[in-house]
Amino acid sequence: MRSELCRHLPRCPAVWPSQAGPRGVWVELGASLETVWLFAPLPSLRGWPPDPRLLSLALVAAGLTTGLLFLVVEVQRPLRQLEQALGAVGLEVWPAAVSARGTAAVRQLTQHFNAMLARLERDSQERTTMLAGIAHDLRAPLTRLRLRRDWAGVEADLGALERITRQFLLFAGAEQELPLALPLDQLVAEAAAVVGTAALTMELEPLRRCVRPIAISRAVTNLLENALAHGAPPLRLVLRSRGSDGFEIQVWDRGRGIAAEQWASALTPFQRLDPARGGQTGHCGLGLAIAERIARDHGGGLVRLTGRPASDAGGDPGGDAGGEVGTGFAVGLRGRSLPPG
Repeated sequence: MRSELCRHLPRCPAVWPSQAGPRGVWVELGASLETVWLFAPLPSLRGWPPDPRLLSLALVAAGLTTGLLFLVVEVQRPLRQLEQALGAVGLEVWPAAVSARGTAAVRQLTQHFNAMLARLERDSQERTTMLAGIAHDLRAPLTRLRLRRDWAGVEADLGALERITRQFLLFAGAEQELPLALPLDQLVAEAAAVVGTAALTMELEPLRRCVRPIAISRAVTNLLENALAHGAPPLRLVLRSRGSDGFEIQVWDRGRGIAAEQWASALTPFQRLDPARGGQTGHCGLGLAIAERIARDHGGGLVRLTGRPASDAGGDPGGDAGGEVGTGFAVGLRGRSLPPG
């Protein structure tokens, strides 16, 4: 640069490179009064820093590209996978559960879809089993009707048919009632009339809860009939509160009860612990299953209890960890108040 300046200026100026700050050189300019130095910036050899306009355009393009990739990977692809699984619902083969991935909203939507898929598959299996069970359980009473010659026997078989049909209809959930706030102890006492003249003692704590009254009555009836059919007298019906809005209905008997390893099978629809089905009484393995469904509808479930009722033992019974036989066996229905209908 100094050589070029010397060729064009009458006097060769001094040129010094900048030691700090921006890249450039200092050029000495001759003046009449004092020496003046002029700073001449030099462009970077690598073009840095870049032009601000080009840098802004590059940042905008990078942001758009990143946003598009995010939409494709985190939103569009999981939604497309969910759409394909949704289209397969109702076909011969149930779709598998969709892996939850993507944004938080997409993951939550996928979890709801998987829960819905599990419920639909469970309901489909129960309907299939119910249709097969109808033919199986009605076969024995119908066969006996062909062989009966006395009206007393026909009347018993008709009662068995009526019971089987009623249990299937209850399990299918043909009716849905609204919750009502009422004295639960009075409702349980009315449902206990099913035992007739059988030995039954009741210890009902005065409670007011919002429940589906017909469903609770059916559950209590099923538990009492189950104790009468498979347990041993005397029976005891206990109602007590659980927390501010909960309740527990216990049906105790002196029978052998249900073993802990058989409890899950006892709650399975159409499963009976004894090998005989469609007997004289018309039991079809739905009593505990219906009670379990009603308990779940009230935010609880059925529990297996052994030992003695709380009123006798002064506390909670042994529960699942109790002895195999003990001094008694009970099925407890736990639930809580529902929002008013």
